[in-house]
Order: sequence, then structure tokens, then C-alpha cells
Amino acid sequence: MNPATHAIKAFGLESQLHQTQEECAELIASISHSIRGRQSFRAIAEEVADVEIMLEQLRTVIGPDVDRWKRIKLDRLAVRLGITPPLAPAHIALHLPMGLPGPRPSNHPGRSGRSDRRRHGNRLPRLPSPHDPGREVE
Repeated sequence: MNPATHAIKAFGLESQLHQTQEECAELIASISHSIRGRQSFRAIAEEVADVEIMLEQLRTVIGPDVDRWKRIKLDRLAVRLGITPPLAPAHIALHLPMGLPGPRPSNHPGRSGRSDRRRHGNRLPRLPSPHDPGREVE
């Protein structure tokens, strides 16, 4: 059994979820301190390592969905950067809804997502969310 699986079994999922929150908060604080010149990138590296360890533990619980979503989001980034022509790779097209691309709705109350639309000019398709009602179960 790898250390990530052992940690989840030893401490419990809820405990490790709380620990993941704490490690992410420490990373955020470290980045903020670095931006203000109060910490080096070395401190950020230490916090990134802590977060990656916790994420590896979550990955053992969540499973292959993480890799699937990571691929989708990296492909979307490549399209935004102009590295990949839109919808060219087959594995991107499999995850996109049919029809014309439209703006991604904001999930944040009071935020319309307008800056995202201005920045990208509505040219990017909205990728399915794991919370979409029509999402296929694999």
C-alpha cells in the first residue's frame, strides 16, 4: 500500500480533507508573502510539496476522474494559447457539447464572467462540468 492510501486509511478522509484545506491555505499565504518580497520561492516550493502530497492522497479516493479533468483543462489552455487548433484533437471533441461555443457562466454570485468573455471573445466552447445534470457517468 502506498503512503497516500495508507494516510487516508490511518487518518480518515474527512481529516485529510481538512488537512488539504490547511496546506492550500499555507500555500496561498506563502505566495502572498513572496509577492510582497517577504519570502523566497524556496518557501513556496515547500508549501507546493505539502499540497501535492495531500492532492495525491485525494487522488487515491477520487480516482481517474482527476486525470480526465486535468487533460480537458490542459487542452482548453492549449486552445486559449493558440497552441492547438480548436477542437482538433479527438479527445477534446469527445468532451465538448454540440453546437456553437458560448461563454462559460460564472458560478460566483454577482460575477457575470464578462471579463472572461472580453478576454476570449466568446471563441471558446464551454467544457462540461462534473456538476452538469446531463453529464455522462463513465
